[in-house]
Amino acid sequence: MPVEPGALSRRRPDRQFRLDLGDPPRTARHRPAQHQCEADALYRAVQGLRAAGHRVYRCGALHRVDERLLTTADLIRLRHADPRCRQPEGER
Repeated sequence: MPVEPGALSRRRPDRQFRLDLGDPPRTARHRPAQHQCEADALYRAVQGLRAAGHRVYRCGALHRVDERLLTTADLIRLRHADPRCRQPEGER
């Protein structure tokens, strides 16, 4: 029994896949960057230390201050400990 061309590629209506329109599309979700709660304090610390004559560079997740590697918390502590870093009155 010969088969007519294209008959195998067609599906019967009862065998078609049904599309559920209630499901959300599966796409890659955009995740925004996490908010860095110490970002403002870090910016002020870097500016204050640079104004006091320190060399401050970003080195990955760490900070290089006068050839020492410091974490963000250590950098902020160094700024508060250095008497050459002036703090405005409203910041205390």
